[in-house]
Amino acid sequence: MKILLTGAGGFIASVVLEKLLEQGCQVVAVARRRANIPVSDSVTFIQADLQHLTRMEDWSPMLRGVDAVINCAGILRESRKGDFDLVHFQAPKALVEACLQNGVERFVQISALGTEQDGGFITSKHKFDDYLMRALPTAVVLRPSVVLSERGSYGGTSLLRALAALPYLLFIPGSGDQKIQPILLEDLASVVAQAATRTDDAQSLARSSGVAYTVGPEVITLREYLTLMRRWLKFPAAKLVAVPISLIGLVAWIGQRLGAGPLNDTVWGMLKRGSYAEPGAYEQACEKFDYAPRSVKGYLQTSASFVQDRWHARLYLLREPVWLTLVVVWLLSGVAGFAARPEAFEPVLKAISLPETLWRPMVWFTSILDIVLGALLLSRRHMALVGQWMLLCVLGYTLTLGALAPALWLEPLGGLLKNLPLLCLLGLFLVVEKLR
Repeated sequence: MKILLTGAGGFIASVVLEKLLEQGCQVVAVARRRANIPVSDSVTFIQADLQHLTRMEDWSPMLRGVDAVINCAGILRESRKGDFDLVHFQAPKALVEACLQNGVERFVQISALGTEQDGGFITSKHKFDDYLMRALPTAVVLRPSVVLSERGSYGGTSLLRALAALPYLLFIPGSGDQKIQPILLEDLASVVAQAATRTDDAQSLARSSGVAYTVGPEVITLREYLTLMRRWLKFPAAKLVAVPISLIGLVAWIGQRLGAGPLNDTVWGMLKRGSYAEPGAYEQACEKFDYAPRSVKGYLQTSASFVQDRWHARLYLLREPVWLTLVVVWLLSGVAGFAARPEAFEPVLKAISLPETLWRPMVWFTSILDIVLGALLLSRRHMALVGQWMLLCVLGYTLTLGALAPALWLEPLGGLLKNLPLLCLLGLFLVVEKLR
């Protein structure tokens, strides 16, 4: 079979793609970046952003010879107002219209558990779900709860893993009694692949259509989940600390408005109200797809974690403080340069034999450069490139001043020596900058 897979480089879709290849499928992988897509003769990569695929004509060429479509595309945070509607409704709606025109009747939609109270993410997802079932009754809509992978994490599951890994203290939201019904990604991906590739008769396919709640076999509290995750990571038991719901809501609100941080309105909305299916929904999904997902609780109790799991969990929450530290250092360094009096920079510039007429222009140039780099990093655009320029600048300052004025290495307050940990911090930032 030939399958069109959107969001193919994402957390869920990457394992779905793996399952499809195991079944011998040809996959048309639509994603924003080639780096996340496996190189295989069975995979045709199409680089595209769903925000720009909102017309039927955009999708029709991709559907030539396609037997089924799996829509895994999604975003947890809007860069601009309206992005949720573009990615979760307008683009897939155009894809459905193209499917109807090209005779593609099998469509699998990865949605999510939740209500409109959970915010724009869920609202836009469910808006498309409703449209899809009206336009294409043979479609399948899957609504999972928290998705945990055997091999990694992303989004909300990364945040939960990081919270479970904090030293000495285990912070829980309020009482920690919020309920979730987690499922292993590998089990979810098997269901997705099965729904897309089933070759049953029309009557059986009709029975498998509709909305299914692909959740795990048990409902557990967030407190229990975090405790199990901490044990799985092999960290010692920690003291439970209840964090006021209002405080977490404030942090999520700030993260949403700044477009920064691991917590935002989408993640917090789904966790705060819980994420679990209604009674009987799990059994109906199991019967519909003839599957039996493993217990996440049992998995965490019996499987092994490795050093990379612990490193990621501990480093995850450091990403934003490191980013903010670098922004503040560069912006304030630039401002300090403009405010500095000549006697402040005279010893350094005289030591490297720079003509006095160039002192002020040199200070202004470096100050402007610092402010520009700090502002670019603050904008969160091309952060890896900005980080590399910062590293090159610090390395250039350090090597130049260290060679021309070696006495600066021995200054009582650190002088050039302080650049060494800064270089290490920049190296760390370049490692953790990408979330995928």
